Amino acid sequence: MVPILVIVAHAWWVIVVANILLGINQGLTWSMTLNMKIDLARGNQRGIAVGFNEFAGYIGVGLMAGISGYVASQTSIRPEPFYLGIGIVVIGFILSLFAKDTERHIEAQSDSHDGEEKEDFDAKEVFKKTTWKDRELSTLSFAGLSTNLKDGMAWGLFPVFLTAGGLTVGQVGTVVAVYPAAWGFFQLFTGIWSDKIGRKGLIVSGMINQALALWMFY
Repeated sequence: MVPILVIVAHAWWVIVVANILLGINQGLTWSMTLNMKIDLARGNQRGIAVGFNEFAGYIGVGLMAGISGYVASQTSIRPEPFYLGIGIVVIGFILSLFAKDTERHIEAQSDSHDGEEKEDFDAKEVFKKTTWKDRELSTLSFAGLSTNLKDGMAWGLFPVFLTAGGLTVGQVGTVVAVYPAAWGFFQLFTGIWSDKIGRKGLIVSGMINQALALWMFY
């Protein structure tokens, strides 16, 4: 649906609607595949499970950003690059029909913890704990928020910045592709590393690294 909307878009609001649908897809598909991988992983292998998910996803983002940028430079901004998106959506939909739910794995993990004292929170209480009531969880939430704010800025402003600097569509596509490709590639290592040394140190070093990277663009 999203590639088709972009192809036929006659006004800016259609592009906005397409992005809203893309965001819903992220919640329904990307986030759920991440959860399923965590369900399948052992307690001491969750980092590598997340790493594989991010590796596959962002390598795909980087690869298609480069390919679509090349196609656009050889043809036009639309509709040709979005034909690729339609093909990938069809393939993804067919593959999703063969995926098995991880519900039985969740039940098995729950059974293995029978007898332990468990806290059961509703969605409202979880929201409170992750925003202000629990200092550790709220700090993690803010770190994730700031990182995604940076991503939104990068994906929104970098193409404009690079185009204003005189880069062609193909060159902009290459630069934009490097960002998620590097993200995905290093997730393989950071995921495994986090299972061995913990997450906090990696988060702190990552925040410092992103600040330096943005300063270098400036």
